[in-house]
Amino acid sequence: MTGYRNEDDDGVRMQLQVLISELQADVQEMAGLLDRTQANDDVKHLAARIADRLDGVADLAERT
Repeated sequence: MTGYRNEDDDGVRMQLQVLISELQADVQEMAGLLDRTQANDDVKHLAARIADRLDGVADLAERT
């Protein structure tokens, strides 16, 4: 049924938001480590792409 939400759905959404937040924090920490360790540009670009995709997932999760 469209628009119907139950407690299980809310619990899943909450867990998803927590996991996304934790992943975003991990990616930010990784970016800082990459800057401090002078990692090569390919690795930095990969980390940035992962961060961008994770932000996209977070945006989609907020819409559901």
